[in-house]
Amino acid sequence: MDLSHLSPRRTAAFLKQLFSGSLRLFFEEDMGAGAKALTYSTLLGVVPFLAIIFAIAKGFGLQDFIEGRMRHAFPTDPATVDTLMEFVANYLDNTKSGVFIGVGIVILLWSLLTLTDSIESTFNKIWQVKRDRTLSRKVVDYTAMVFLLPVLVFVSVGFTVFLSTSVENLPDVLLLRPGARLLAEVVGFAVLVFTFVLLYIFLPNTKVNFSAALLSSFFTAVVFDLWQEGYIELQKFLTSYNTIYGSFAAIPLFMLWCWVSWYIVLFGATMTSVCQNDVSLSGGTTAHRSRRAFNFLCLMAAAIVCHRFVNSLPPPDAKTIARELQVSVRTANRVLDKLRRAALVHETTGEHHNGFVPSGDVAHYTVGYVLDALDGQGEDFSQPQWDELQAYLSESRSKGFAATRLTDISL
Repeated sequence: MDLSHLSPRRTAAFLKQLFSGSLRLFFEEDMGAGAKALTYSTLLGVVPFLAIIFAIAKGFGLQDFIEGRMRHAFPTDPATVDTLMEFVANYLDNTKSGVFIGVGIVILLWSLLTLTDSIESTFNKIWQVKRDRTLSRKVVDYTAMVFLLPVLVFVSVGFTVFLSTSVENLPDVLLLRPGARLLAEVVGFAVLVFTFVLLYIFLPNTKVNFSAALLSSFFTAVVFDLWQEGYIELQKFLTSYNTIYGSFAAIPLFMLWCWVSWYIVLFGATMTSVCQNDVSLSGGTTAHRSRRAFNFLCLMAAAIVCHRFVNSLPPPDAKTIARELQVSVRTANRVLDKLRRAALVHETTGEHHNGFVPSGDVAHYTVGYVLDALDGQGEDFSQPQWDELQAYLSESRSKGFAATRLTDISL
């Protein structure tokens, strides 16, 4: 989403709406439960994931750098890093041994693919995507993501390491050395932003705009970086855990780190969805509607589907419905989902286009027929807010208007 044409005041208003809309959607979709579930999945997949990371890092000669970053993350408990490194080394040794070479690789990939599948399902819930990837696509896409993403990150990290080591050889003239250090920090931050962009674009099973992913990734990277520094300081204040739990002290601390980290990542994914789909940021409507007002939107969406069907036009998708009704894509998805559950429309899958078509004879689709079908699909809405739409709905219940065919409604 382009903000260059907005004044500073409108930009601030846009960002305020974006943040408040993301916060509301985050709690509506109960992403806190999603963060907890992903924390559990991360605990199961952390050793296989680190095994992949260190196997690839070894090829780039960055294994010492990765280990140093881990020790930096756990400054008060080096024994934890030693234990974790031992787990990773044993895992890789068993994977390479004759007996475990097949089974070990399968278990390693299964653990990582399961974690990635859990992340995709959570992202799809945010984006209101009803269908996950097919099994074949999951295997291909997840495998490529698991192996290619670390490679891209390590190439960037290697460049950062090169800059950091080159700084020490620079003469301390004016701002040359501080400027080079700042450049190294900027590159490291850009790597983090780039990682989140890839995550937000490729994991949801839908098309994600780069601009929306970039904006939310920048915010996520800032908060994530602050949390990393805060977590390091937090460990220093929680030294009593080492006395109580001993060598197990890192487990609750690591779970806390995972839990908060997933909160941050999922909020960034929510922000990406709101930034791309929420028309209200450009002046559209997203307010909670009454049931009658929502049924009116369903009625008009059904009319659009019928009009395009009888005129042999491509079946409309959620974005088309959102554009025609001047609502958010999220609202359009809810409308189409209600029509689908009422057996009024169904989704078709084409080679180049997916969309919705009537599920029955268009000649039977009258106003009364559609409203009667919608009556069985309960929705929980706030008090009516659109008086003019309520009046229109009341009129539509009259004997004469109820017999009007949807194809005769002027759009």
